[in-house]
Amino acid sequence: MYQKSLFAILFTSTLLLANTVQAGGRGRAAEPWIDATQIDAQRSVLTIQGHGFGSATPAVFLGKQPLKVRQSSDREIVAALPDSLSMTSYRLVVVTGSPTRVSSAPFFTTILADNN
Repeated sequence: MYQKSLFAILFTSTLLLANTVQAGGRGRAAEPWIDATQIDAQRSVLTIQGHGFGSATPAVFLGKQPLKVRQSSDREIVAALPDSLSMTSYRLVVVTGSPTRVSSAPFFTTILADNN
């Protein structure tokens, strides 16, 4: 009985993975993915590491506030931070693609006090 259930789960997962790969192969833009963030308080920039950011400049939103992207590649984005940020956690989203926009899953990053 357990073998049957395990087979059904593995078979379903394989089908879902195959369908996802097929859909991506039909011209559908890959979803951007954020792995990590780093804040450089001295330069007032946020560096975002991940993949699927594309070759065109993506849009970056920290909470509801758009950030100015200084440079970007498929695996890294450097965006300027606004001067008036509160010390809290923010929902970070990267949006790629035009005319079809694709958003990353939300990534939460925390702004801490500058000790300088």
